[in-house]
Amino acid sequence: MIFPHRITKIGPKDRVLEIGPGAHPYHRSDVLLEKNYDTKEEWFAQSGYEAPYQGDKEVVFYDGGAFPFEDGAFDYVVCSHVVEHVPDLPFFVAEMCRVAPRGYLEFPRVYYDFIYKIEEHLNLIQWKGDTLMYMKHANTPLDYFAPLRRQFKKSLDQGYFGLVNALQPVFFCGAEWEGVLKVKEVEDLSLLLQEDTEWKLKAQTPMRPEDQVSLAGMLRYKLQKKLRRS
Repeated sequence: MIFPHRITKIGPKDRVLEIGPGAHPYHRSDVLLEKNYDTKEEWFAQSGYEAPYQGDKEVVFYDGGAFPFEDGAFDYVVCSHVVEHVPDLPFFVAEMCRVAPRGYLEFPRVYYDFIYKIEEHLNLIQWKGDTLMYMKHANTPLDYFAPLRRQFKKSLDQGYFGLVNALQPVFFCGAEWEGVLKVKEVEDLSLLLQEDTEWKLKAQTPMRPEDQVSLAGMLRYKLQKKLRRS
Protein backbone atom coordinates (compact mmCIF):
# COMPACT_ATOMS: atom_id res chain seq x y z
CA MET A 1 0.00 0.00 0.00
CA ILE A 2 1.36 3.39 -1.02
CA PHE A 3 -1.04 5.82 0.68
CA PRO A 4 -2.04 4.30 4.07
CA HIS A 5 -2.48 7.81 5.49
CA ARG A 6 -5.55 8.19 3.26
CA ILE A 7 -7.44 5.60 5.31
CA THR A 8 -9.34 7.77 7.77
CA LYS A 9 -12.84 6.31 8.18
CA ILE A 10 -12.28 3.11 10.16
CA GLY A 11 -14.07 3.30 13.48
CA PRO A 12 -12.53 1.86 16.66
CA LYS A 13 -15.00 -1.04 16.70
CA ASP A 14 -15.22 -1.61 12.93
CA ARG A 15 -14.61 -5.09 11.58
CA VAL A 16 -12.20 -4.76 8.64
CA LEU A 17 -11.65 -7.08 5.70
CA GLU A 18 -8.56 -6.79 3.53
CA ILE A 19 -8.48 -8.38 0.08
CA GLY A 20 -5.21 -9.71 -1.30
CA PRO A 21 -2.83 -8.09 1.20
CA GLY A 22 0.11 -10.38 0.49
CA ALA A 23 2.82 -10.34 3.13
CA HIS A 24 2.06 -6.89 4.52
CA PRO A 25 -1.59 -6.38 5.55
CA TYR A 26 -2.85 -3.08 6.88
CA HIS A 27 -2.44 -3.01 10.66
CA ARG A 28 -6.15 -2.46 11.29
CA SER A 29 -7.37 -5.38 9.15
CA ASP A 30 -9.08 -8.21 11.06
CA VAL A 31 -9.62 -10.78 8.28
CA LEU A 32 -7.53 -11.33 5.15
CA LEU A 33 -9.08 -12.71 1.96
CA GLU A 34 -6.70 -14.46 -0.41
CA LYS A 35 -7.31 -16.28 -3.66
CA ASN A 36 -6.24 -19.88 -4.10
CA TYR A 37 -3.96 -20.29 -7.12
CA ASP A 38 -3.15 -23.44 -9.03
CA THR A 39 0.60 -23.19 -8.45
CA LYS A 40 2.97 -21.55 -6.00
CA GLU A 41 4.60 -19.76 -8.93
CA GLU A 42 1.32 -18.10 -9.92
CA TRP A 43 0.59 -17.08 -6.34
CA PHE A 44 4.12 -15.66 -6.03
CA ALA A 45 3.71 -13.57 -9.20
CA GLN A 46 0.24 -12.33 -8.30
CA SER A 47 1.39 -11.30 -4.81
CA GLY A 48 4.21 -9.12 -6.13
CA TYR A 49 6.95 -11.69 -5.54
CA GLU A 50 6.70 -11.46 -1.76
CA ALA A 51 6.84 -14.21 0.84
CA PRO A 52 3.54 -15.46 2.33
CA TYR A 53 2.01 -13.59 5.25
CA GLN A 54 3.32 -14.68 8.63
CA GLY A 55 1.12 -13.46 11.44
CA ASP A 56 -1.89 -14.09 13.64
CA LYS A 57 -4.61 -12.44 11.53
CA GLU A 58 -7.35 -14.72 10.20
CA VAL A 59 -6.73 -15.71 6.56
CA VAL A 60 -9.61 -16.96 4.39
CA PHE A 61 -8.93 -18.52 0.98
CA TYR A 62 -11.45 -18.55 -1.87
CA ASP A 63 -11.66 -19.54 -5.53
CA GLY A 64 -11.92 -16.04 -7.01
CA GLY A 65 -15.70 -16.06 -7.32
CA ALA A 66 -18.21 -14.84 -4.73
CA PHE A 67 -16.65 -13.74 -1.45
CA PRO A 68 -17.31 -16.37 1.25
CA PHE A 69 -19.02 -13.90 3.59
CA GLU A 70 -22.58 -12.81 4.38
CA ASP A 71 -23.96 -9.47 3.20
CA GLY A 72 -22.61 -6.66 5.37
CA ALA A 73 -20.27 -8.98 7.26
CA PHE A 74 -17.74 -6.16 7.60
CA ASP A 75 -17.79 -2.44 8.28
CA TYR A 76 -14.86 -1.57 6.03
CA VAL A 77 -12.83 -3.25 3.29
CA VAL A 78 -9.26 -2.51 2.24
CA CYS A 79 -8.34 -3.44 -1.34
CA SER A 80 -4.88 -2.33 -2.42
CA HIS A 81 -3.36 -3.23 -5.80
CA VAL A 82 -5.79 -6.05 -6.55
CA VAL A 83 -8.42 -4.73 -8.99
CA GLU A 84 -5.90 -4.48 -11.83
CA HIS A 85 -5.49 -8.28 -11.59
CA VAL A 86 -9.19 -9.22 -11.58
CA PRO A 87 -10.72 -10.88 -14.68
CA ASP A 88 -14.31 -9.82 -13.91
CA LEU A 89 -14.00 -6.35 -12.40
CA PRO A 90 -17.75 -5.48 -12.20
CA PHE A 91 -18.50 -8.68 -10.29
CA PHE A 92 -15.51 -8.22 -7.98
CA VAL A 93 -16.46 -4.63 -7.09
CA ALA A 94 -20.09 -5.68 -6.52
CA GLU A 95 -18.90 -8.33 -4.07
CA MET A 96 -16.71 -5.80 -2.30
CA CYS A 97 -19.68 -3.45 -1.88
CA ARG A 98 -21.91 -6.34 -0.80
CA VAL A 99 -19.80 -7.32 2.19
CA ALA A 100 -18.98 -3.78 3.40
CA PRO A 101 -20.61 -0.34 3.10
CA ARG A 102 -17.34 1.56 2.70
CA GLY A 103 -13.64 1.04 2.19
CA TYR A 104 -10.35 2.04 0.64
CA LEU A 105 -9.28 1.26 -2.92
CA GLU A 106 -5.79 1.67 -4.40
CA PHE A 107 -4.50 0.77 -7.87
CA PRO A 108 -1.98 1.82 -10.55
CA ARG A 109 -3.14 4.25 -13.21
CA VAL A 110 -2.64 3.81 -16.94
CA TYR A 111 0.60 5.85 -16.86
CA TYR A 112 2.31 3.19 -14.74
CA ASP A 113 1.16 0.36 -17.00
CA PHE A 114 2.18 2.32 -20.08
CA ILE A 115 5.81 2.39 -18.89
CA TYR A 116 6.15 -0.93 -17.07
CA LYS A 117 5.07 -4.28 -18.50
CA ILE A 118 3.47 -6.08 -15.56
CA GLU A 119 2.34 -9.39 -17.02
CA GLU A 120 -0.27 -10.01 -14.30
CA HIS A 121 -2.15 -6.74 -14.85
CA LEU A 122 -5.38 -7.25 -16.78
CA ASN A 123 -7.14 -3.90 -16.34
CA LEU A 124 -6.32 -0.24 -16.90
CA ILE A 125 -8.34 1.78 -14.39
CA GLN A 126 -9.31 5.32 -13.50
CA TRP A 127 -11.64 6.63 -10.82
CA LYS A 128 -14.13 9.29 -11.92
CA GLY A 129 -16.53 10.36 -9.17
CA ASP A 130 -18.35 7.25 -7.93
CA THR A 131 -17.43 5.23 -11.04
CA LEU A 132 -14.46 3.02 -11.82
CA MET A 133 -13.72 3.40 -15.53
CA TYR A 134 -11.69 0.56 -16.99
CA MET A 135 -10.36 -0.99 -20.18
CA LYS A 136 -9.12 -4.50 -20.63
CA HIS A 137 -5.40 -4.37 -21.22
CA ALA A 138 -5.83 -6.89 -24.04
CA ASN A 139 -8.10 -4.44 -25.88
CA THR A 140 -5.41 -1.76 -26.16
CA PRO A 141 -2.41 -1.45 -28.49
CA LEU A 142 0.02 -1.31 -25.57
CA ASP A 143 1.44 -4.73 -26.32
CA TYR A 144 3.05 -3.27 -29.43
CA PHE A 145 5.48 -1.63 -27.00
CA ALA A 146 5.82 -4.75 -24.82
CA PRO A 147 9.56 -5.30 -25.52
CA LEU A 148 10.33 -1.73 -24.48
CA ARG A 149 8.09 -1.91 -21.41
CA ARG A 150 9.68 -5.17 -20.30
CA GLN A 151 13.05 -3.41 -20.32
CA PHE A 152 11.66 -0.68 -18.08
CA LYS A 153 10.22 -3.40 -15.84
CA LYS A 154 13.75 -4.76 -15.41
CA SER A 155 14.66 -1.47 -13.74
CA LEU A 156 12.11 -2.27 -11.02
CA ASP A 157 13.43 -5.81 -10.72
CA GLN A 158 16.89 -4.34 -10.14
CA GLY A 159 15.61 -2.08 -7.37
CA TYR A 160 15.42 1.25 -9.17
CA PHE A 161 12.29 3.07 -7.98
CA GLY A 162 13.40 6.64 -8.58
CA LEU A 163 10.85 7.29 -11.33
CA VAL A 164 8.04 5.57 -9.44
CA ASN A 165 8.74 7.55 -6.28
CA ALA A 166 8.93 10.85 -8.15
CA LEU A 167 5.64 10.25 -9.95
CA GLN A 168 3.61 8.51 -7.23
CA PRO A 169 0.66 10.95 -7.44
CA VAL A 170 0.43 10.31 -11.19
CA PHE A 171 1.19 6.60 -11.25
CA PHE A 172 -1.19 5.54 -8.47
CA CYS A 173 -4.70 6.27 -7.20
CA GLY A 174 -5.82 5.67 -3.63
CA ALA A 175 -9.04 6.89 -2.01
CA GLU A 176 -11.86 5.91 0.28
CA TRP A 177 -15.35 5.13 -1.00
CA GLU A 178 -18.77 4.76 0.56
CA GLY A 179 -22.05 3.31 -0.68
CA VAL A 180 -22.08 1.58 -4.06
CA LEU A 181 -19.24 1.90 -6.55
CA LYS A 182 -20.28 1.90 -10.18
CA VAL A 183 -18.10 0.15 -12.76
CA LYS A 184 -18.02 1.05 -16.45
CA GLU A 185 -15.98 -0.49 -19.25
CA VAL A 186 -14.89 2.12 -21.80
CA GLU A 187 -13.27 2.04 -25.22
CA ASP A 188 -11.72 5.51 -25.22
CA LEU A 189 -8.31 5.56 -23.52
CA SER A 190 -8.58 9.30 -22.90
CA LEU A 191 -11.30 8.59 -20.32
CA LEU A 192 -8.66 6.93 -18.15
CA LEU A 193 -6.42 10.00 -18.08
CA GLN A 194 -6.31 12.69 -15.44
CA GLU A 195 -7.38 16.23 -16.15
CA ASP A 196 -4.50 18.62 -16.75
CA THR A 197 -5.42 20.45 -13.56
CA GLU A 198 -4.80 17.25 -11.56
CA TRP A 199 -1.11 17.17 -12.45
CA LYS A 200 0.25 18.67 -9.26
CA LEU A 201 3.82 17.48 -8.98
CA LYS A 202 6.50 18.66 -6.62
CA ALA A 203 9.27 20.31 -8.59
CA GLN A 204 12.49 18.34 -8.72
CA THR A 205 15.91 19.89 -8.18
CA PRO A 206 16.81 21.49 -11.52
CA MET A 207 19.81 20.21 -13.42
CA ARG A 208 22.96 22.28 -13.29
CA PRO A 209 23.63 24.20 -16.54
CA GLU A 210 26.84 22.24 -17.06
CA ASP A 211 24.88 18.96 -16.89
CA GLN A 212 22.25 19.97 -19.43
CA VAL A 213 22.58 18.93 -23.06
CA SER A 214 21.66 21.79 -25.39
CA LEU A 215 20.55 21.41 -29.00
CA ALA A 216 23.48 23.57 -30.14
CA GLY A 217 25.90 21.43 -28.17
CA MET A 218 24.49 18.23 -29.64
CA LEU A 219 24.76 19.59 -33.20
CA ARG A 220 28.31 20.76 -32.52
CA TYR A 221 29.24 17.31 -31.21
CA LYS A 222 27.78 15.57 -34.28
CA LEU A 223 29.61 17.96 -36.61
CA GLN A 224 32.94 17.42 -34.86
CA LYS A 225 32.41 13.65 -34.97
CA LYS A 226 31.70 13.82 -38.72
CA LEU A 227 34.80 15.95 -39.37
CA ARG A 228 37.01 13.49 -37.47
CA ARG A 229 35.78 10.70 -39.74
CA SER A 230 36.48 12.63 -42.96
